[in-house]
Amino acid sequence: MAEIFDPTEKQGALSHKQSIENLEKSKKDLKNSKDFYHLFEANLARGKETKITERRQNGESYEKTLTEIDLVSYREKIKQSEMDLKIKQKEYNDSKLNSYEVFRSKKSKEDAEVIYYLAGLVKQSENENKERLKVVNRLGIAGSGIFVLFDYKRNTDFYATAALWELATKLDPMMKEPVLDLAKELKSSGKKAKAIDFYKKYLELARGEKIEESKLAEIYFSIASLYTELKQNVLASSFYELYYKAETDFKKRIQFSYELGSFFENRTGDLERAAFYYGIWLKERTNPETSGLTFLEMCELYRQEFLAELGISKLYSYRKKPKEEKLSLNSAIRSYERLKDIYKVEENKNSDLKKEILFIKRNLLEKTDDSTMAQYRLKDLDFQESTSRLGMIRTKLNSTPVTLAMKRLSVLLEEEKDFLAARKIYESIVKIGNPIEINLSLKNIDRINKILEDGIKREPL
Repeated sequence: MAEIFDPTEKQGALSHKQSIENLEKSKKDLKNSKDFYHLFEANLARGKETKITERRQNGESYEKTLTEIDLVSYREKIKQSEMDLKIKQKEYNDSKLNSYEVFRSKKSKEDAEVIYYLAGLVKQSENENKERLKVVNRLGIAGSGIFVLFDYKRNTDFYATAALWELATKLDPMMKEPVLDLAKELKSSGKKAKAIDFYKKYLELARGEKIEESKLAEIYFSIASLYTELKQNVLASSFYELYYKAETDFKKRIQFSYELGSFFENRTGDLERAAFYYGIWLKERTNPETSGLTFLEMCELYRQEFLAELGISKLYSYRKKPKEEKLSLNSAIRSYERLKDIYKVEENKNSDLKKEILFIKRNLLEKTDDSTMAQYRLKDLDFQESTSRLGMIRTKLNSTPVTLAMKRLSVLLEEEKDFLAARKIYESIVKIGNPIEINLSLKNIDRINKILEDGIKREPL
């Protein structure tokens, strides 16, 4: 009562207090009535007298001996007490709902806001803790900036903030900000399963407030990434799809459609969903020849094209659609060939630059002048850049499993009786494959040659 200053709230508190007292009195009256009735009934059964003290009109008290006839009136008195208790219980419930709960809810929200503000101050204090060792690196070799060397308080000082955040959520279960803060902190602390629970609770609260889906995109992605780390890929996939639908940035959506296709193909094995998202990406992706991509981005785009087409071909293979599978495999191999063409162009450029540098070096042996030295430095920079680009694209080529697509395509060609085309593919694998693939391809070439000689079909190795 001392904390209540609003007159309306104070009146409500007094009214609620009176309803509690009335309810307790009614319960006590009913108990006394039942106890006396049972005593009276027991005395009658034993042949004992039951006496009560009453008052006359003049105020004098006298003892009255009860008879069996009085038993009915006491039974009726119990019924009246029960009715009175029901009335008092309803009055209490109404008072609790309209007065107490309203005040308690308001007070809890106010307390939760104060606790949440305090948690922010504690968190700020933790971040400024001198025991978090930091050093400013001013050496140009390794760059500049603040680097955390060691933070042995990381797993101890967090509990104060966490306790305050949790208290805020208990005081006001509808307050979503501390729930999200807890989820983020738990995620950064490696407590993945618990972080997911808080993220989901935040989603429930946010949806209750009708928050736009686009504002929940990062939450969906965080939950999905946590499920992925826990290797619960099926659950992760559903939240990745929610993120994809909620994301409003067109460029992010298109790029993520490829990642989603790759996830379904390699993590969950859902080839149908993988092909669906690969198809979206192939349709909406930027044109590498007109989009002004960097050299590395263009190479990666062709590599992704290959993997997307290969992933789609797996669905057609599963559905026993050789014609569509063959088209996807050919598209995949064409993407690889484009990547290979870029490599050849860069290789020729690198070779030409190397020759030019050697020519300039020979000139420098005869005569050294500033213009020739400047020319040498420029050419050397171009050569180093070209060598770096050559290494990048070589890595892309080596990480592209083109031999898988070629091997599958050769099998389809053999099913169509096109043995010459199949043999040509095996010959290509011999040029680019690893030792195992080369050995297997040579055996398949020998097998096809025998088929062409005697017409007896032999299964691919």
